[in-house]
Amino acid sequence: MRNKYLLRRFFANYIDGVISYLLLNTLLYLFNIKLEHMSYELWLLILLFSIYSITCDFIFSRSLGKIILKMKIIGFNRSDKFEFFKQVLIRNLSRWIPLDQVSIFFNENFLMWHDVISKTKVVIK
Repeated sequence: MRNKYLLRRFFANYIDGVISYLLLNTLLYLFNIKLEHMSYELWLLILLFSIYSITCDFIFSRSLGKIILKMKIIGFNRSDKFEFFKQVLIRNLSRWIPLDQVSIFFNENFLMWHDVISKTKVVIK
């Protein structure tokens, strides 16, 4: 069970990263933008990934990677739109805490820091 869960979380995040990368390259192509340095592309990718994650979590309560891999996020407070958006924002911005991805290995419930901070949990449907 543990390995299945960890692999699904990894691949869901990977799928979301690929989607963000494809979106970025599509936007750069459509607007004919040439970046001088690779670091600009990396920062734009981080920004786009954050916007993508926040948007997906707010609209679908999960990302497209989680939808594809039949996972969902539980614990969102949907009764108050402001509180819900704040929780989504906290969840996604706290993903950028250094070593957040490896924090899953130090929690007995397999939660990452952004799960703990936002009081949410990713489960397999």
